[in-house]
Amino acid sequence: MPSFAGKSKLGVAVLTAAILALSASAASANEAWVWACHGPSSSMPIGTAMQSTVKVDGAATSNCAGDDTTGATLRFNGATPGAGSVAQVEIQLPPGTTASKVRIFHAVHGSATGGRYIVTLGGAPIVNAALDAPVTTLPTDITQAGSGSLTFSLSCSPPAGSATCTQGADPVSVDIVKVAVLVNDTKAPYGSVNRNSPTNRFTQLIASAIEEGVGFSHADTLISTTPSDANVVMSKSVGFGKGQCTDLTSGDATIDLPLDSRCETGSGSAKFTTVFVPGPNPGDPPVEKVGDSLDTSGLPEGIYYRRVIAYDAVGNAQDLLNSNGSVWEAFEVWHPVLGSPTQTLSIGSSATSDPVPQPNVKPNQNGSQGNASTACRSPRLSVSLGQKPLRVSKSVAVLQYGKRYRFEGRLSCVVNGRRISAPKRTKVQLLNKVGKKTVTKTGPKIADKGRFKLTLKYPRGSRTLIFRFTNSTGQRSQVSIKIKTETNKKSAKR
Repeated sequence: MPSFAGKSKLGVAVLTAAILALSASAASANEAWVWACHGPSSSMPIGTAMQSTVKVDGAATSNCAGDDTTGATLRFNGATPGAGSVAQVEIQLPPGTTASKVRIFHAVHGSATGGRYIVTLGGAPIVNAALDAPVTTLPTDITQAGSGSLTFSLSCSPPAGSATCTQGADPVSVDIVKVAVLVNDTKAPYGSVNRNSPTNRFTQLIASAIEEGVGFSHADTLISTTPSDANVVMSKSVGFGKGQCTDLTSGDATIDLPLDSRCETGSGSAKFTTVFVPGPNPGDPPVEKVGDSLDTSGLPEGIYYRRVIAYDAVGNAQDLLNSNGSVWEAFEVWHPVLGSPTQTLSIGSSATSDPVPQPNVKPNQNGSQGNASTACRSPRLSVSLGQKPLRVSKSVAVLQYGKRYRFEGRLSCVVNGRRISAPKRTKVQLLNKVGKKTVTKTGPKIADKGRFKLTLKYPRGSRTLIFRFTNSTGQRSQVSIKIKTETNKKSAKR
């Protein structure tokens, strides 16, 4: 671990239950040491990508898999390498960063007349050593601004009148064990978020971003009851990609990062999604595993606000949501009634999208009553069968012929940012679909608390009951229930 004065580190923000509020300005550190081939301490190999170039009698190899005695080696083949011989390795620094200091753990062995060892940072030489005689010391700590790449080159330029470089009794070679570069990264990741709304049980988000610096770190999602850090009720942190671009020496005064594939740049994503795993026994259906998703099943129904922040490995942060100039985006949590083959067959409505509003030239044609259809934004309709059917077969409720069955439902709307019960006397449309033919029937009216009840009796056969509400802007919520009416054969035998 190098000890350079004047460097400080502000760690990447980590969400905990005790810290529910974060802001993009909370992490302001911009500097990090990036390590190539090996890390700050011994036995810390780093798989840095090195591009090698050899010409004529040059030879370049690299092995960063071992301890601090291995690395990249540059040498000449033969006792008299030809003019123009080159052995070179190049290391690309993180894109978009600027280097200010370089520390090189390297050594030169032997000598060669006309040989030269040159290190460049962004094309500018920072080490330039003639190798006509053995080199006893090399610069190790170098203060130099630059960007792009570090290049280590052993070359042969023989003296006038000679076509070769004559090696000494000890052939020349250069060992580069590891390199540390202090870089400055001031650019935060940027991107967008794919998300679901309304949310039932899990909030599924995919934060997609571009990183043009040291590498991705993680994304944080906050869920609040108001568009404010002060009322956060849920939070989750998920790594981008591999999620392994972390400090090699956490707890000290510097950020030390590996210059390898663990620190991803370019495009990446952090996924807050539901994971499905195999059931406990052979043949069991997959089981939902919360994993990195945000479990909203315990939140009361209503309007919430979410914020997604992307971080890079030095703590630069950027909000990925922008809703009307705010980093908080409103979304809805709702819990529709789910299907059950037991006492009550409950059918939940599907999610409603918000289509482009269309003019409603006949306001009452869609089964809504007067101004109710205008006021009811983002309608949510749920319907259940209030009596036990004969049975449930492949999601079809089998009803007894000649018996009346009660259907119950509820309609809610978003008004002034809050989900509330639909107004009384709002009409819900009822359609019967038999085969390819669909017939409109008299639908129910909403009573107190957005609820309705309707008793129906049907002849023998199969049909689909469609309960539908459509507001004046074309937003629709619909529930389809497949039923089959038949004679209760077991009762008929008695």
